Amino acid sequence: MENDLIDIYFADLDSHPVPITSAQIVLSEDEVERSLRFKFEILGARFLTRRWLLRQLLSERTDQPPAKLEFEYGEFGKPSLKGNSSVHFNLSHSSRWCAIAICEASEIGVDIEEIEDISETELVSSRFFTDSEADRIRSAPDVQTGFFKCWTRKEAVIKAVGTGLSMPLDKFQVSLEESSPKLEWIGIDGEDAGDWSLHSTRPAERLITAVAVRAPGARFCDHGWLSIKEKIRS
Repeated sequence: MENDLIDIYFADLDSHPVPITSAQIVLSEDEVERSLRFKFEILGARFLTRRWLLRQLLSERTDQPPAKLEFEYGEFGKPSLKGNSSVHFNLSHSSRWCAIAICEASEIGVDIEEIEDISETELVSSRFFTDSEADRIRSAPDVQTGFFKCWTRKEAVIKAVGTGLSMPLDKFQVSLEESSPKLEWIGIDGEDAGDWSLHSTRPAERLITAVAVRAPGARFCDHGWLSIKEKIRS
């Protein structure tokens, strides 16, 4: 697999939930226990399904049985593969929708959001984004879409860095163009905007996804929607 290639997968977690009997074969005890702590059954089922899918995809990449994969977590909760520093991944979910990004280039972040009406879009933009980003959102043909373009790209960068929202959203700036998104500048010690590649896609009409990786010139491959049913059969 070429090191500059970023693989992106999408899944509808409600299309074919993984049976708990199948999940228990693959997932760790901790993952199964976490799924049972959700207040609503559907949320636990979605958690099981996305963790099962993640293990299947990482198993294909590492040639390790999915049940043998172990995860460790950074200071701010970002997961990584224990004992394997050459494969990087990130997962995001929004309701029933899930996005997974995997690469060998560098740390990676992905965010998926369902575009919805936010009554305080302007307030949120002016409070958390840079002045330039807020201005571009206000002047966008569709303010809600502009907001989620900006939000997903910034969230992807934060997830790639691995510091969560402890990294202020106004300390770096992203473009809002539909094609060729980029990190325009970043005011964080040790970081250079030129070291980053961004990618944005619309996997469905009301969905928007962004991926960020600390690797200039990275190539992105959208694999489309996974068939959970076929994955279970295989």
